[in-house]
This record gives sequence, C-alpha cells and structure tokens, in this order.
Amino acid sequence: MRLRNVTGSEELIANSIYVCNQPETYRGRWYSFFKNENPIHIEIGMGKGKFITEMARRHPDINYIGIDKYSSVLCRAVQKLEQNDLRKSDLTTGIRLSRESDLIPDLRLSRESNRTNQDSDQKSGRKEIKNLVLICTDARDLERVFGQGEIDRIYLNFSDPWPKVRHAERRLTSQRFLALYKAILNDTGRLELKTDNKSLFLFGLSELEPADWKKEAVTYDLHRDPAMAPGNVTTEYEEKFSSMGNPIFKFVASKAYNQFRREKSGLFSDKNLMDKKDIMNNQESNVNYQKRSNYMELMIKEDNFQTEVMESDVPVLVDFYADWCGPCKMMSPIIAGLAKEYSGRCKVAKCNIDDEMELAGRFHVLSIPTIIIFKNGEPENIIVGTVSKKDLVEKLEQALE
Repeated sequence: MRLRNVTGSEELIANSIYVCNQPETYRGRWYSFFKNENPIHIEIGMGKGKFITEMARRHPDINYIGIDKYSSVLCRAVQKLEQNDLRKSDLTTGIRLSRESDLIPDLRLSRESNRTNQDSDQKSGRKEIKNLVLICTDARDLERVFGQGEIDRIYLNFSDPWPKVRHAERRLTSQRFLALYKAILNDTGRLELKTDNKSLFLFGLSELEPADWKKEAVTYDLHRDPAMAPGNVTTEYEEKFSSMGNPIFKFVASKAYNQFRREKSGLFSDKNLMDKKDIMNNQESNVNYQKRSNYMELMIKEDNFQTEVMESDVPVLVDFYADWCGPCKMMSPIIAGLAKEYSGRCKVAKCNIDDEMELAGRFHVLSIPTIIIFKNGEPENIIVGTVSKKDLVEKLEQALE
C-alpha cells in the first residue's frame, strides 16, 4: 500500500530540482520547459519512478513527465534520482530557476558551482538525464496541466484496480479518464496499459470501444510475447508480480477516427475506394454467415475441451479469437465457410480467449487470431494472424491425410 504521509516529503518536493511545482503554468507550452519540441510521454501513477527514469535514459530524444498524486510517493522517486545523481544542475539553471527562482531562492546555483558538478559527474561516469521531470497532481486535473493534443503517449502501469463495482469510475481505464486522455493526446498518440490484474485488464479492454478508442495491440503474457516483449521496460511491481509467476497483461490503444474524419483525411478517398468496398463486403459476409449458418455453434470451453478436441476422432480446427479483435472478425466468414465445407470430415470450433484465458495460455496463444489444428489430441499446425482460405484448406487437408 502506498504511504500517504511521509515526514518532510512535501518540503523535499518543493525544493527539488527534479520537480516542477507549478505544472499548470506550462499548459500548452511544455516545449518551453524542455527547451525543445521533442515528443512528450507521460506516466500516470509513476510509483518510485523506475520505469519513467529508464525510459528517459533509453530515449533522450523524447521528453518524459512522471506523475503521481501523492507527495509521499513522488519523494521516493526524487530520492532515487538524487542518490544516483541522474540529472545535472545545468537543467535546473537553464529551465527551472529561470522561471521559479523567485519561489525557491535557495536553489540558485552559480556557474562556477555548475562547472564543478559537471566535472565531477564526468569523472564518475554518471549519466545526465535532461529529458525527465516529475509533477505531483491528480489524474483528474490533466487538462489543467496539459493542452489539447500536447501529449504523444500515456503510460498506465499497474494502476490501482479499485475492485469494488461502486468504485469503477475511479479506475484509470474507465471512460471518464479515457475522455481526459483523448483530450490531451494528439491524433497519432497512444495509450499503453500494463497490469497483472486480469479484472482490471478486461475492464479496460471493454471500456475502449464505447469511449471511441481503437485497440492496436493486445497480449495476455507480455514477457513471452515475441512481438511485444522486446524493448519492454519493467516497473517495480512488474518485476515483483512476474517473479511470482503472474502473467503481465498489456494493451496499446489509439484514438479512433469516426467516419467523417476518416473520409476527410482521405483514408476512403477515390484511390482507396476498393479497400473500402472490400471492408464493407467482409463485414456484410460476416453478418450473413452469422445469420444463416449453424455450423459455428461448437464453442470450445475448458469443460468440453477434453471431449471435443483432445478425444476427437477427427481433426479439430480451433479459432482462438476475441469479440473486439478486428482481424478476428475478418477471418470469421472464412472459418464459417470451412465449417460448412468440412462438415462430417473434421470439426471447426471457436474459443473466446477473454472467457478462456487459461486455455489460451496453455497453448501459448499470445496474439489473435490464432488458429490451431489438432490431430489425435496434439497441435499439428499453428497459424497466427490473418491468412487466406487457401492456406487453411491446405493445412486441413494435410491433417486429414
């Protein structure tokens, strides 16, 4: 549990060169604080600051702002920064003191003192981080601190799950907060969530579409996902929960464009008209199959997996999918067609990974759609992503030999 009262924390933050104590004064002009126009990434609920500090180290061409509502938590990050001497006093004099020296006169440093500190740091080999600042504010006040479209990326790492239903609006993935994020993110911005809490993760996924967000990437086991694991920077909680064997969930989402904005941006312009028709045809086919076909009624769950798949006398094609997955919807009419064509020769089934997460994890389903063809109770072919009907037919015929 986070400590909310640490003696001296507010004083430490007020006098720290690593903290911006009046962030609202830079609303809409954080570029002037950092003295560059680099992208700005923020972490809401930064904890002890391990993640945001390492990100700033790795990406000096991106500006990072760590946010926490509790001064007692923020002071821990400040202490770590000071202990490791991660930032030089020239950042303070060049940015902070030129604007806030009247508020904190005891932090005025002479140029001679700056040179001494820099020489000492160079000799010790310590690395300078100029692209990181911390602020103490509530996530509900984001629009008071950041201007419209000013932020390029938002990180939510191991946020409080607020498990009680009556507290759902307090979750940082609720529609209430998603609206705030949308206001401060630019049109190409991204929202990234990491957690070990399955309920919070599924809640966040369910809130995205109603709030007009688009899922860009989803994994139910980040550390084993070949696409999303590379370059992952861990947090303190992430290391703790992962060491306990807990899978780490992650999604990346973007602001969804409505139909008017898509047409205005040219996505469905004349030269892309065929793409639009193809999309509409796929959607129509999907609806028609759902209306007139009874071949997809076999749903695989934990309680029938053994009898329907493992003990089946014929090959079984299992489509691991999710209702919110766009590529899965594109594959749906193909899968339904195969169910009709191969009726009596093999089974074609579906497994919703949101409902059967443990079953999906047993077969290392990290991305969807994933199609697994079982023969004699063993996976014979695994197909990840969207594929043509021809490719699936070829795999099924091999299983039937």
